[in-house]
Amino acid sequence: TKLKMCIIYSMAFAISDAADTSDYERFSKFLISKRLSATQKEDVVSVITMNWDDVLERTIARQCTEYNQKLSKNQQKVFPDLCFYDYDYKKRENHIPSTHIKAKGNKNIKILKMHGSLPWLECPKCGRILTDYESEIAYEEFGGATCPYCRESGNENAPLLRSLIITPTFLKSLDNLNVKNIWHNAFIDVSEADHITFIGYSFPDADFEMRCLLKKAVKDTADITVVLTKSNDPDYYRNNLRDLGCDTETIDKMMGNLSLPAYRYSSFFGEDRVQYRYNGFGHYLEELGV
Repeated sequence: TKLKMCIIYSMAFAISDAADTSDYERFSKFLISKRLSATQKEDVVSVITMNWDDVLERTIARQCTEYNQKLSKNQQKVFPDLCFYDYDYKKRENHIPSTHIKAKGNKNIKILKMHGSLPWLECPKCGRILTDYESEIAYEEFGGATCPYCRESGNENAPLLRSLIITPTFLKSLDNLNVKNIWHNAFIDVSEADHITFIGYSFPDADFEMRCLLKKAVKDTADITVVLTKSNDPDYYRNNLRDLGCDTETIDKMMGNLSLPAYRYSSFFGEDRVQYRYNGFGHYLEELGV
């Protein structure tokens, strides 16, 4: 619990401390553009993330709002979709639960937060997950916030809300029904995907559950692209070691000790199946024409 609270405090502070979100702005525009170009029934793109921060969904929510405000009342709108029935923390009247977005004739952009999120709070009694696209409400657990829906039902002893953050250990608790629904949606999306892009993901051994999902779901014909930075490029280290005069045997030994992401991807998907991009997220967006 203390580890979780430290994570929440540190990340909420870092996000509020003038974090550079320019790449997220461009990526969000790309996602919205792709979704708007498809029909309402299609799910042409989804984002599956193990990150807890809310920069992406907050950016998408803001851009969706800006787009929707330009439309007339009866025109088809677009909203971020968390793939479970979410309740608005501040009980805004215009909030549409994620599971109702398409049912109301709107378009959705799936954001699947596999390990929970900073803008989520869970009620241990009613099981509701309260969300907010404007702030990292997980820190409200510090102040003893109680469930507004339980209070509204006349419960004087409304339970304390708790953050929904799944910590980075080999023994993860994924028993929450809403989290299970997210994982099920992720499985379906991966199993139907023709193109899968991993962005900034090192493929750690601790994500055992994610590895199992990918092993079962990824199609043999799916294209796989991995976007990382130069510091993850094996050739970058090999060339530096050669410049230092190291022989081939020494280089191979040192490269094995580095345990770079490329080795984990290649051992999992196969040597020739993965295409690597080592120029970072921003450069990859340029390749996409964003």
